[in-house]
Amino acid sequence: MIRVENKRQPKSADDLSAIEREQLRIVGLRFDGRDRTPESRFRDEPISAADEAEGIDWDDGNLGAHQLILWEAHDGEKHLFDLWLHHADSGCAFLHGKTDLVAERCQFDWMKPGLMTASELAVELDEALANATAEIRTIGGAAPAKAKAKPPAKAKAKAKATPKKKPKPKAKATPKKKPKPKAKAKATPKKKPKPKATPKKKPKPKPRRK
Repeated sequence: MIRVENKRQPKSADDLSAIEREQLRIVGLRFDGRDRTPESRFRDEPISAADEAEGIDWDDGNLGAHQLILWEAHDGEKHLFDLWLHHADSGCAFLHGKTDLVAERCQFDWMKPGLMTASELAVELDEALANATAEIRTIGGAAPAKAKAKPPAKAKAKAKATPKKKPKPKAKATPKKKPKPKAKAKATPKKKPKPKATPKKKPKPKPRRK
């Protein structure tokens, strides 16, 4: 049963042996078709016209900047393969200490070199990588238990809208009583003027007696 161990993440070509440098050159060549030096796989190079035409504005061939990892694959005490991984879903498997390619990884699938068919090592390599990753996570103690996802809170039932009370019909305005016409005051009959008194006739003076 294959197991992988001794994970390494080289930061420059100086971290590699002569055979590892040659393996890295082949890893890059299988990835982008460019035969670059091991040193150039740890730095950004000018963007090619082909990449610019595809809208790529970064150096995807800088493997050191894209999760470059080197694993040892063992079967018991025997070191079988050197596994190179990069970009999370790509890589190559070589016979240990050699440049003989036994499998290459493309979009998470281990394929036979140069062929679009699954490698017979695919299942064992995937299981070994999964186990190694799980072991790394538990270094220093058990892996923390995953918190149980809280069930989504039930939406509170919307309170029923209190029906609006219909406004009471306004009481019909009592028609104002028309004021009774004031009774015309009876005209006081004018008093007839009293007849003027007939002036008394002055008595005729009596003739004086001689």
